[in-house]
Amino acid sequence: MRTLSRLVPLALVAVALSLPSSTPTAFAATQDISISGSAFHSALVVVAQGTTVRWTNNDGITHSTKSYQGFWSSPNLAPGTSYSQTPTFLSAGSYSYYCRQHPTHMIGAVQVPLKAPSSAANGFTLRWSSASSTPSNRGFDIQKKAPGADSWTVLKRNTQTRSMFLNPTRNGTWRFRARTDNRTTGKSSLWSPVKTVSVS
Repeated sequence: MRTLSRLVPLALVAVALSLPSSTPTAFAATQDISISGSAFHSALVVVAQGTTVRWTNNDGITHSTKSYQGFWSSPNLAPGTSYSQTPTFLSAGSYSYYCRQHPTHMIGAVQVPLKAPSSAANGFTLRWSSASSTPSNRGFDIQKKAPGADSWTVLKRNTQTRSMFLNPTRNGTWRFRARTDNRTTGKSSLWSPVKTVSVS
């Protein structure tokens, strides 16, 4: 069963879920996160699918970055060194991580939204992964919330497809979210930021 590691502090989960549902329209190809003062700056970032995230240790002591769900684990980063990760962030989800040397207070999260237009009249493509192929140890869960609905329902579960074409018959605001499953560890990322699509 995919479960969130008990190491993930509840405060980080609350912060990750409190981001607004809209997503920025422009992203950098590389998102830099500075390590200084025994903290990640910024501790919470939102990046487009396919963005490279680069952590640089600007502190005077050794640090690291490690995914709670086993998506990545950097080597120890001496002062002045960097670590970059791209493959994980090809797919939608909220990826929490920590420093192995300071796990109780050095935590962060990288959020990756789904791709879809903000409005559509004749159907649209919803993309939760920009990878060219899905590795055998990855899967995706996608949920939807119809206009006026109070709860999320399953759109896809444990799928290895990376996108689908949708043409809802009900007008209004549809909401979508996704998470990436790590089949090697049996854990999943948290849910991605909510993507809204106005159907008319």
